[in-house]
Amino acid sequence: MKTTIIQYNYSMLLGLLSGIFWALDTILLGKSLEFSKLATDSIIFILLIAGLHDFISGLWVLFSIVITKNTRMLLKSLHNKDCWVICVAALAGGPVGMSAYLLSIKFTGAGTASILSTIYPAIGAFFAYLILKERLGFCGKIGLVIIIASTSLLSLSDLTMSDVNFIGVIFGLICAVGWGAESTICSLALKNDLQYSVALLLRQLTSAFIYFIILFIVNLNDMVVVNLIKTIPLHFYLKLLGIAALGASSYLLYYRTIGKLGAIKAMGLNISYSAWTILL
Repeated sequence: MKTTIIQYNYSMLLGLLSGIFWALDTILLGKSLEFSKLATDSIIFILLIAGLHDFISGLWVLFSIVITKNTRMLLKSLHNKDCWVICVAALAGGPVGMSAYLLSIKFTGAGTASILSTIYPAIGAFFAYLILKERLGFCGKIGLVIIIASTSLLSLSDLTMSDVNFIGVIFGLICAVGWGAESTICSLALKNDLQYSVALLLRQLTSAFIYFIILFIVNLNDMVVVNLIKTIPLHFYLKLLGIAALGASSYLLYYRTIGKLGAIKAMGLNISYSAWTILL
């Protein structure tokens, strides 16, 4: 019993840490976009950064698998049918969720984007009920409302109405739907003992692949993507390398929490990133 309680608390801590790491990812990425003299008003630029973010973070995960000598486990897990489930989650969380999140940051700022995206646990709970048949008890519903409300109110204390942009709000809501769907789909795969690191590697690389396919199609006309890549200075790529490491850490802790505590509790802990975005 004591061991179970310790494991439960440890998983809770990991879920909270996933929120802290994601807040750092958000802040640093937001500042990089804000102070960059690149074409940050371009949707193509946003898609490129999102794709590179997921691809580089995927490489970080692959690196961790290799240095921990789990390559054989990776190859074995690739035969697991749940790998395909993770690929679907990647579509919801990456090209849909992450792109919308970055566009929301671009149009309305990191603080407002974080607030809007905090409703994703409620959306995820709805999806979990439909797909996984997970039900929230009365206390669970009250707790979810309190977590979302308190996190949002804390974030709102640092914002004014002038910070809010309608287009940014729309993208923030799209992000919440994408992330809510991703959490539920991942929970379905992780329940069947798919390794967290393998699941995250597949998620990030699948997401990046979809981004790059979109960018490849866009680039066919006038080589706009290639020209944009050439204009990005080396120091920006180096910053993205570090930011992606934070993103990979956040996701890895988040996936582990989903596997141990379930999608709803993991989402409830992860949304603390909104408050940390304001406090840090």
